[in-house]
Amino acid sequence: MKALIIYDDVSRAVNTNAILHRVAHRADMAVNWDIRPWRLNMLKPPATAGLALRDAVDAHLIVFAVRRINKLHVWLMNWLERWATLRQTPDAALALVGDGTSKASTAPATVAMARFARQNGLSFFFNNHGETHDKPAFPDASRNEEISYVSPPSPPGRPAPNSFAHFAWGINE
Repeated sequence: MKALIIYDDVSRAVNTNAILHRVAHRADMAVNWDIRPWRLNMLKPPATAGLALRDAVDAHLIVFAVRRINKLHVWLMNWLERWATLRQTPDAALALVGDGTSKASTAPATVAMARFARQNGLSFFFNNHGETHDKPAFPDASRNEEISYVSPPSPPGRPAPNSFAHFAWGINE
């Protein structure tokens, strides 16, 4: 499986890389990750944004491993929209790993990314525990940590949810 880690700090990229490998190992899955790290600000200049886009078209997962992302900049939304149009993996997912300091479930970036995921048939996961040394950014069920999941849109013929009522559900709820 291929994953892109979009990061703003090298330690967050390293932590997220380790998490992806640990999750596959704990689930006893025979997953060989092909992980490609991209620094967040490299998605802004057209030349490097194009390279990242080519790298992302066949990704199963794009993880935003950032210390703080308060809003989705226009250039980042443009990049995501181009990726959604060109992607070759129909069941791809987006994930957002916050820094543990903001209210991830209500942060404008989280809401915008969840909306973008829903509009483009993507699964969306977020976690705001975010510490990079003592606690993994994705949950360990034995520690009662929480991860939230927003499902992709309902299939045709079934009504889609009209609110984010299910937005902050955690794995342990």
